[in-house]
Amino acid sequence: MAHCTKQLLSDGIEDQKAVSGLKVIHCRSKSVVLAPKNCEYIALSYLWGSPQLEASLSKRLDFPASIEDAVAVTLALGLEYLWVDRYCIDQENDAEKHDQIQQIGLIYSRAQMTIVVAASSDPLHGLPGVGCRALSVRKHARVNQNISLCRYFPTSPAELKYSKWGTRVIM
Repeated sequence: MAHCTKQLLSDGIEDQKAVSGLKVIHCRSKSVVLAPKNCEYIALSYLWGSPQLEASLSKRLDFPASIEDAVAVTLALGLEYLWVDRYCIDQENDAEKHDQIQQIGLIYSRAQMTIVVAASSDPLHGLPGVGCRALSVRKHARVNQNISLCRYFPTSPAELKYSKWGTRVIM
C-alpha cells in the first residue's frame, strides 16, 4: 500500500482535502476516536441488516463479525484505523450525521482502501477467509509472507450489481 500511495502522490492524484470531524475506530483499543492528522485508514462498506437487527446490535458492546474481521484485516495490513459508518458517525447527532453524509465521497476516497462485504445481508456474517469463515478462492495474489489478496465473489460485475449490497448503491 505504501508503494501505491507513493505512486498516487507522484502522479498528483492525491487530493489533500481532509475530512472535517472524521472519526475512526482505533483497531488496537477498539474505540472510536477523532482521526489524527494525515490519518491512514481503511473504510468498510457493508449492509447494516434489518431495523430489528440494528436495534439489537446498538445495545451490544462488542462488534459483529464483519467489523471484527475488518479490524483484523486492517491490523494485518499494518494500519491502525478503520472507518465504519455505523460506528464512526454518531447516529444520535443529526448535525454530525448530516455533516458526515455530505462528506461521504471524500471519506471513501481518502481511505487507503475499502473492504466491501458484498456476500452478506448483515454484519453478523463476517468476511469470508477471515476468522472462522471458509473461503473458496477463485483468484489469489500474495502480497508478502503474511498477506494474500483473494477474490471469491462476485465473479462478474452483474453478480455484484444484483447482490443485496449492490442494490443499495448506484452502479
